[in-house]
Amino acid sequence: MPKSEAAKSSADKNDADEGKNSNLTASASNRHFAIYDVKGAKPQIRNIFDACERGDHRAIMSFAKDKDFDIDAKDRFGRTALIWASDCGHLHICESLIRLNANINTTDSHTGRSAIHWAARTGSLPIVRLLVQYGANINKEDKYGLTPLYLAKSRGPDGEEVFQYLLAEGAPYNELKTFRISAIEDQIRAEMAALEAATAAAAAADAAKSR
Repeated sequence: MPKSEAAKSSADKNDADEGKNSNLTASASNRHFAIYDVKGAKPQIRNIFDACERGDHRAIMSFAKDKDFDIDAKDRFGRTALIWASDCGHLHICESLIRLNANINTTDSHTGRSAIHWAARTGSLPIVRLLVQYGANINKEDKYGLTPLYLAKSRGPDGEEVFQYLLAEGAPYNELKTFRISAIEDQIRAEMAALEAATAAAAAADAAKSR
């Protein structure tokens, strides 16, 4: 989650500087699962995705006992449990999901990002290290052309440790390559909000038919 208003102000200022590397710096308010959790905190845990978002290990283990349990299943946003846990910074949950044979490199359906993209985006070095240890592809681009390295760079000081770690692991970096990260994040957020609205409308229509 955002660490300070000062960090947000600094990041926004940097992003406006289009001709420089600061194009990689996104608003701190985009951190973690702000893009996806368009309705805010959920009142209860309904599925493994909610459990991974909230970091509820007991609930995850309970869901895993179901005979039809699929560790790599995707939710309505096209995200797996591991992607949720990685995005939300729950290291111990990521470890448990990997032990349950979660696919490290599965990408979500909307951005083409895998767990390491989302962990890098939040600047979570322990989770990035874990994923690399288990074979995460550090060079894969999402559908916007961003690798985990560039997403870490977009965090500014908060992502510097991850950025340096990925460089040391051999991830390529071209300082002349620039992206409008805030515009990309805004686009993702708008798409997710539209999907949430469509889902809610469909649910309301189904409920009306059943009356």
